[in-house]
Amino acid sequence: GGALGADTAAFWCVHIMKEKYPYIKNIVALPFESQDKKWSPEQQAWYRKMLEKADEVIKVDQIKNYKDNTVPTGEYTIEKLSR
Repeated sequence: GGALGADTAAFWCVHIMKEKYPYIKNIVALPFESQDKKWSPEQQAWYRKMLEKADEVIKVDQIKNYKDNTVPTGEYTIEKLSR
């Protein structure tokens, strides 16, 4: 999910493990693109670095079955986090 805390720690652990196990994929499934909007500049920089290093980034709120038509794609709603 790319959120602060466990998501970020798990990402970097997998990133390190890829040296020994290059066949594993590090995929980030973002609930919405602007989730880092209220984070500090340092947190945002690490977030962007994580997205650059990911093998794949999935923007969940762009997937048909997960769209929330009441809020623009890429913007926050609590429902998107639940999905």
